[in-house]
Amino acid sequence: MDPEGLSRRAFVVGAAALLPSLAAARPVPTGRLVRLPYGVSTEHPWRMGGGDARRSHASPFRAPATAPRRRWEARVGSGRTYAPVLTRDGVLFVASQSGLAAVGADGHVRWMLRLGLASGTPALTPTGDLALGVPPSAVVVVGASARTTGEPPIRVRAELGGGVRGSPLVLDDGSIVVAAHDHAVHRLDPDGRPIFRAAIATQVRGTVTLAGDRLVVPAGRGAVFLDLDGILRGRADVGAEVAIDAAAVRDGSVWLAASDGTLTRVSERGSRVASTGLAPSLASNLAIAPDGGLRFGSRADGLVAITADGSVGWQTGAALSVTGGVTVDADGCALAFDSSAQTPHLVAVDADGSVRWRVEVARRGDAPPVLGPDGTIYLATYGGTLDAWGPAEG
Repeated sequence: MDPEGLSRRAFVVGAAALLPSLAAARPVPTGRLVRLPYGVSTEHPWRMGGGDARRSHASPFRAPATAPRRRWEARVGSGRTYAPVLTRDGVLFVASQSGLAAVGADGHVRWMLRLGLASGTPALTPTGDLALGVPPSAVVVVGASARTTGEPPIRVRAELGGGVRGSPLVLDDGSIVVAAHDHAVHRLDPDGRPIFRAAIATQVRGTVTLAGDRLVVPAGRGAVFLDLDGILRGRADVGAEVAIDAAAVRDGSVWLAASDGTLTRVSERGSRVASTGLAPSLASNLAIAPDGGLRFGSRADGLVAITADGSVGWQTGAALSVTGGVTVDADGCALAFDSSAQTPHLVAVDADGSVRWRVEVARRGDAPPVLGPDGTIYLATYGGTLDAWGPAEG
């Protein structure tokens, strides 16, 4: 047969081989542009617990230059209230011991959904819905996209073998990753179907963090590194039980705080990059500063700054009592609750350790403040309230 005939025959055979896969493909309407959502937009100021997939507690915005004033207070639930998700449209989604609430930028509560004690801050999906853990051992996806009033539907409910730890991690393809009390890490597709269940030999100690292309899970005396298919790729041992969630630096290394009071920065292969003898309180978090260092609250040492190499930059000591969550702004200014006085305060501490301002607030809380593009600070406090504090000049 001539070469042209061979080419035609090869084309026909190849096209026939493609028919089964084409028939099974997801149909896409013709004649109009169809946009398939991929990735959670970075235009959302606070997308999940810790603000982003690295659990960095770092904001790209700047804290007010002077002490802010309270703009509004909203009742969003009951008991412990977690840091809210903040969307690019200014809508806030807040989880508490009673469930989930949506609050507009004006402080008006749009809806409340009774779900019981949520596992932590909800996580936005690429479609604008919300993933969170609910009792006793489920992940739900709430159909919050384009919903302004009325109770939103629960679009997905996936039962796991144990209760969910903290805020879910949502990947770019919309899949949901959680650590659970069944000593395992679960990855679910956007419809709640299991992609993998990776068993962890030791007790899972916190939420799942994304470090580069690895899933990092605090477990036992260190952390476990998994690839996105759930395959074990490395372990890090820090010598004592890990106490709180891990935080990842942009280079893929991870900070881990242990119960013996040590703080260690480890690479993916488990080697130590830096270490220090100071560690945060159990209700605080590790906030990544712009230079790769840390800010965190410590019961004994106040607000603490650690440099990228593990040395102590500064600490406020007894001048401040910061045991709850910390957020760092684009300039390295830290925002936190200060409980050193009889009444709680919201405090801003500059990158050099000096107090920029300090303002009295009505209630205490341990959730990290969430900073909006216009400098508004959102505070989740005990008792199911959410406060908005805006720049005084605004």
